[in-house]
Amino acid sequence: MTITFDSTNSSAAPTSTGSGNTLLMPALSAAAGELILLWVQANAGPSTAITPAVTGVTWTQRASINNGGGQFLDLWFAIPSVPISGVQYTITQTGTNFLEGAFSLFTGVTNSATPYDSNGSLPATVTLAGNPPVAQITTSNANDVLVGFANNASVGVGSGYTTQLASSFMTIVYQIVSATVSGSTPITSNAVAIVGDAYTAATAAPAQQVVTGWVTHDW
Repeated sequence: MTITFDSTNSSAAPTSTGSGNTLLMPALSAAAGELILLWVQANAGPSTAITPAVTGVTWTQRASINNGGGQFLDLWFAIPSVPISGVQYTITQTGTNFLEGAFSLFTGVTNSATPYDSNGSLPATVTLAGNPPVAQITTSNANDVLVGFANNASVGVGSGYTTQLASSFMTIVYQIVSATVSGSTPITSNAVAIVGDAYTAATAAPAQQVVTGWVTHDW
């Protein structure tokens, strides 16, 4: 099955708040089986909860890193088992400072509790220690969507990647591939911290064999 980027329901710009420990996101709609990625940048403490509880939707935190200066980059994902429409989620963090979030949606991804590529190096995360930090994505599955997230709007974007948004203190990029990759760099420069990950395409159901014809019997 082919993975596609859902530009209609993905964020065109991040939503942010200047202070406080909660952020109300814009209304979200998604088809059943669609991959939803929620990217969060939080100052003074990581994001800890996504509410409200919605039937058929379970949020899982995939990554959370501290850039060394108290700024956290978090990645959450969910795959709803039923369609959702107009749901406004609230992000909660442990701190009370700046909070920013954005959604990325993709169709055609494996509908399971573990839709991400099985490569043990993922998610790829790096902070200032890289000087400059460069997160490299290596995959084990041939058909994936590669995603990257940096806490800066003026970053270098890796070859083959499409920028979903670059605004304020957040850049999100993605690339859909049909072969395994080794050392792919979604963000190449000017970032303080980076999260990179990959999600696998769903396997098409095998074709059903239909046999027709006459059967004769000797009586």
